[in-house]
Amino acid sequence: MNSFSIKKYHGNSNKDQDDYFDKLAIAIKIQRSNPDAKHSAFVFIDEKSKRSMIAHLSRNYNCCFDRLKGYGILWLDFISERNALSMIIQLKLIAEKKGINIGNTYGITNKGGTIFLNGNVIKNPDVEGDSLTCVTFLLCFLEQFGFKVIDRSTWLITADDIKWQEEILEIIRPTLYESFYEIQKENIGKFPRVRPEQLVGACGKYKEGLKPVSYTDACEAAEFVLQEMANIAT
Repeated sequence: MNSFSIKKYHGNSNKDQDDYFDKLAIAIKIQRSNPDAKHSAFVFIDEKSKRSMIAHLSRNYNCCFDRLKGYGILWLDFISERNALSMIIQLKLIAEKKGINIGNTYGITNKGGTIFLNGNVIKNPDVEGDSLTCVTFLLCFLEQFGFKVIDRSTWLITADDIKWQEEILEIIRPTLYESFYEIQKENIGKFPRVRPEQLVGACGKYKEGLKPVSYTDACEAAEFVLQEMANIAT
């Protein structure tokens, strides 16, 4: 049974938005024209401007003001205000320093250990072609602050995930350095894919200090997330 819920984000119209200062949320969006295309991000309310901000990795890294139309939100209650504030500062700093170079950063090769320091990405030195997607960016960020949300060792690599890896690499190939692209291509099917709905679902089930969420439990929670998103869209 899932004890969490995904809420439609109302942004700056929230009367109780003061309650969300120094808090971090994870967000998911599903493209209406292509339900298989999903995106995930961090969301928070900037205390100074009282406006919603989104931090996410796509064709570039953005930490910016956004109305977040179409996103479903899960506030991460397992993160203390102190930790959330530190995380928000780092998310803003990455944008200020332009610390992510998509040309040699966006990719499918990730097994953890990527960290963010003073606005820069420090790649896992033990993984050639260490890279990030929108999801593994969030996942590594959470792990760096001590939140081992998922049990990576339980993750499976499915035929659908391999197909996605092939397709996404071709889509983003024009933005990647050729040598970096070749490494990513060689790693197709060798590294598991964590889907947006799986990470959001795992965050919903995760309790600080308890064991990470397994692949099976994350998949079950992911189905619930997708149903919640369908309810939001109606």
